[in-house]
Amino acid sequence: MSGSGSDLDLAQDLQLSTQREAGVEDPIGLDVGVDEYEQGDDQIVDIIEEGNQYVAEVGLDIAAIEQPLQSVVPPPYIGMEFSSSDAGHMYYLRYAFDRGFGVMKNGGSSKNGRKRVIITCSKGGKPKISAKKAIPDKNRKVEKELCKARVYLKLDQSKDVWVVTGFCDKHNHVLCPDFSHKIRSHRSIQDWAINQLELNDRSGVPVISNINAVTAMGGGPHHCGFTERDARNVIAKMRRGSFQKGDAEALMQFFREAKRKDPKFYYSYKFDEDNRLDIVFWADSTSQSWYKFFGDVVTFDATYIVNKYV
Repeated sequence: MSGSGSDLDLAQDLQLSTQREAGVEDPIGLDVGVDEYEQGDDQIVDIIEEGNQYVAEVGLDIAAIEQPLQSVVPPPYIGMEFSSSDAGHMYYLRYAFDRGFGVMKNGGSSKNGRKRVIITCSKGGKPKISAKKAIPDKNRKVEKELCKARVYLKLDQSKDVWVVTGFCDKHNHVLCPDFSHKIRSHRSIQDWAINQLELNDRSGVPVISNINAVTAMGGGPHHCGFTERDARNVIAKMRRGSFQKGDAEALMQFFREAKRKDPKFYYSYKFDEDNRLDIVFWADSTSQSWYKFFGDVVTFDATYIVNKYV
């Protein structure tokens, strides 16, 4: 595919109007309108929250645009138009993937009746240091570095389009295009991958083999849209959801009831690395008193019919 064809497809997909404003020669590196929006920086939030949401907060399916991400996306420029703020966010997200940085999008704001959106580099803003930790952990990666790279969008109500009113392309940190697939804002697990992970897990496929298989189905680590950690979180979440209906939960319920009837009843348990019940210990008051005299302990072989659970 030629470069012109790629740009045409990109414009059609996003319903962009690529007419530049008169007098704008080189959009790269422009730092326009930054001061106007500085006060709104504290409202910026990450488009993918903690808790392993699978689709970006604004409803964008990152993995669905994986193929266009392979082409070189031109930088946004002053006067560039989008059919919606989500389309503008999608475009900047593609551009960020090519360059090797993550993005954040604020929830939107209004000033004098004018709607606007700021999309920043994920390293924008001040590092958060709690009062208990005045000195940052040396082993903890710094997420915020006061990076000023960003793009500003404003709604043109007369044409019902979102227009780029400011763009700064200056980063104060190293860009890593080879690792874009690992940046949080570029990661998303599609429904088909979630379903396949669950199917394989229910069929007894070991966790790492399950993840490797689904990753390969998605085109490999650089193209599947998620990391091994993301997949492990999905599997763990599914297991926690089904745990309530399984044998292990029935055992826990028995222990809780026994504890209610016998305050001296003691039990403890441990999960393995795959979040499955691994070790269980319990002793009622009678067993504890007998142990003082005889020292007897009864153990059970937990590997019996192991294939049913592995």
